[in-house]
Amino acid sequence: MAYRAEYAATRESWRADVDPTSWLANSVVWYSQKLTRALGMETFQRYVDAFDYGDRNLSGDPGADGR
Repeated sequence: MAYRAEYAATRESWRADVDPTSWLANSVVWYSQKLTRALGMETFQRYVDAFDYGDRNLSGDPGADGR
C-alpha cells in the first residue's frame, strides 16, 4: 500500500510504501489501522477470537475516539 503524507507516521520507517513483510517487520501502525478498518469490526473481532489474541477486548481506550 502506498504511503500518504496524511497518515500518522511518527517513525521514519513508517513513512514508506508498505507490504505485508515490511508491515510486520516495522510494526507500521497506519497500515494496521487501514487494514482493520477495511476488515470491519465484526470480521476483525472474529480473527482476534480465532487467534485467541490477548484478552480479545477490542473496545479500546475509553474516550480515545472522541466519544
